[in-house]
Amino acid sequence: AELYAGMRSEFATGPVRPYIGGGATFLSTTTTIRQGFLQTEQDDSVLGGYIHGGIQADVNDVFFLGLDYRHVFAGDHDFGGSSFAADYDQVSLVLGFTL
Repeated sequence: AELYAGMRSEFATGPVRPYIGGGATFLSTTTTIRQGFLQTEQDDSVLGGYIHGGIQADVNDVFFLGLDYRHVFAGDHDFGGSSFAADYDQVSLVLGFTL
């Protein structure tokens, strides 16, 4: 699970608007570990930050399409002596609306 908050800045006021932004994120992970017939679950949470940028284009007065790139940089998750990076990159196609 992830909870994040941040700010963004748009660089145009027309129908096509590039933007950049950034903020803070909280990542929570549950991992199931199995050994034979035994099973256990472990939870871990980390804080981090993110940056993102993209472009957004109006379809009409209400709907818009966009393409967003996001990079999250966070601490490592630790589970029973093992750890793995919580960093990730994401590219999203966005369909949104304005009120």
